[in-house]
Amino acid sequence: MFIKKAIHTWRNKVVTIFQILLPVLATIIALAVDSSSQDEKQEPSLTFDLKPFSDSISAYGESVNSTETTELADKYGGLFGAGETAERLTPQQAQNFSIYFVDKAKELRTAVYNNKMVIGADFSVINTTITSIKGFYNGLPYHAPPISVSFMMNALARQVFGDDTVRITTRNHPLPPDVKTYSEEAAFNSNTSGFTVALCLVFGMCFLASSLSVFLIKERQVGAKHLQKVSGVGTLVYWLSNITWDFINYLIPCILIVIVFASFGTDGFVSGSNLSYVFLVLLVFGLAVIPCVYMLQFLFNTPPGGMAAILILNVLSGLITVMAVFILRIPSLKTQDIADILEYVFSVPFPQFNLGIAFMNIVDNYNNLKICANSSPCDGIRFNPCCKDTCGGLCYYYSDNYLSFDRPGIGKNVLLLVVQSLVFFFITLTIEAQLPQKVWYKVRPNSDEVEPLQSQSHTNLGEPQTDSDVANEIDRIKNMDMDQPKDSFVLKSLYKRYGNFVAVDHISVGIPDRECFGLLGQNGAGKTTTFKMLTGDVMVTSGNAFLKSNDIKSSIQKVQENMGYCPQFDALIDQMTGVETLYMYGRLKGIPGNHLKGVVNSLIDILMLKEHANKLTQAYSGGNKRKLSTAIALIGDPGFILLDEPSSGVDPKARRQLWTVLSKVRDSGKTLILTSHRQL
Repeated sequence: MFIKKAIHTWRNKVVTIFQILLPVLATIIALAVDSSSQDEKQEPSLTFDLKPFSDSISAYGESVNSTETTELADKYGGLFGAGETAERLTPQQAQNFSIYFVDKAKELRTAVYNNKMVIGADFSVINTTITSIKGFYNGLPYHAPPISVSFMMNALARQVFGDDTVRITTRNHPLPPDVKTYSEEAAFNSNTSGFTVALCLVFGMCFLASSLSVFLIKERQVGAKHLQKVSGVGTLVYWLSNITWDFINYLIPCILIVIVFASFGTDGFVSGSNLSYVFLVLLVFGLAVIPCVYMLQFLFNTPPGGMAAILILNVLSGLITVMAVFILRIPSLKTQDIADILEYVFSVPFPQFNLGIAFMNIVDNYNNLKICANSSPCDGIRFNPCCKDTCGGLCYYYSDNYLSFDRPGIGKNVLLLVVQSLVFFFITLTIEAQLPQKVWYKVRPNSDEVEPLQSQSHTNLGEPQTDSDVANEIDRIKNMDMDQPKDSFVLKSLYKRYGNFVAVDHISVGIPDRECFGLLGQNGAGKTTTFKMLTGDVMVTSGNAFLKSNDIKSSIQKVQENMGYCPQFDALIDQMTGVETLYMYGRLKGIPGNHLKGVVNSLIDILMLKEHANKLTQAYSGGNKRKLSTAIALIGDPGFILLDEPSSGVDPKARRQLWTVLSKVRDSGKTLILTSHRQL
């Protein structure tokens, strides 16, 4: 099973690399966004000047001039630096600035004007003792008024001090928030930091997990999984090998993600033992989400559609639920109680939600511990967000133990992920073992009591028509002691119906050793359905079949141990060659390693596959696929061989060779059961 998975992984290198790198890239993007947003959390002071406006244009002049206004205008014009255009208006222009601004707007166009024309000034004499300075500003730029005032004050300062190096720098610095406002903002920023990383990481891991369903659905769709089970693979072995291989591959992006976290050095994820908690959450998430995907893949029959649907389900159960809880935890909404309820509801069935919440809680707990480490002690009176008694609705929840079961500890999420892994794996095994169907067959009404539909074997009068030899065989099988049957393979009133459609109608027949028995019938007669019941692919509605006294209802695994099976449709894995396929089934059949090569080469030669043995089976013709499927049925020297139309699509020469081989197999003491829709 491991070799099969390794070959499939190697032959799909591009897909495998994409599976591994997407979660890593998502993590890098999340941490990069988080780092940049952290740098912008503390708003810097803003200097009131024209540097934010590229290629700005300013206008100034003297509407009523004098020596003093001329000096002020000169000082004002000297304040502009490189890339800042200052136009000095004539006294006539300055007497009506409005006309100048309107004409300038027409010249530059409104959009350019609003981006470039920011401030202006008019200097005039009112009387011999009073000089007027009038500032102009564009109403669109938010800080244009204080910039205009700053330039006028600088011109006045230089004129008063008589020094052109004098400069008054004006800055706008946000006032420190009060304790309550700061608590609100800090709580939101803390949650936002973890939310960004959690959201991107959940998406990447959901894609990785969903992609694991493709091979499983394909293997089930073509029948390769059932053929492996017939060849000796038990249900538990099959799924344990799958989860072991997939988890090993899952560990690769997990390790890379931890390296990425360490490289970015984000305090919330790398301080103290936090990096180990990150790795722990990723590990238990893998243990939970892989069986979850195994469980969901049973719902789909096409690999692309199945993966897309599972990805959507994962995204909905991960991103949407995490986003909903995050939004409801915003302090200003006052919906924390609803968020707490939804967190409990979502965390029980959805491993994706637990992954996102765990990452948010790690960062949240770190930030709150950091803030509250330097807070004033709790006195039970003054508002303190770090004290549960006086924090009101703006509390900093924190715990020294990150694995605490109380928020923002991750203990509850880790435990739920472990429980989910066991539950999902148990459900997968239950579905695989068809336990729900078996229980239904035990409690449902007896199918023999339901009136069967009319079949083509009925006469025009509606009465069933049974040949005398068929009736004799039915009586013989009915009276046979199944503890010591006379025939090696016995079908006793085997019956299968799908809803109201009867696919197999009470077949009774005994097949002795060393016999080649044929089921002949037209398409849709029930030949393939009979084989599916005999091999355990579908449940029996009623009746039973016995192979060496082992019945297919209670001892199907023992029946399969003595059986070789060639299904009607080739159950081949496209990414494996013919040789690799035969080696795999040879190992499953228990052929010793020192004999395996000889057995495989012998089958390849007998069935004339030597020329194509090392080609991928996806390149095989229909006839070569049938020959390879027949070789799979023959490998391991089984006592009973079921061949469902083995010669379909095979050329005449190869068909004659096939019948010769099957005749020799029967002569060697094997029992063959063949189906066909035509005479052989």
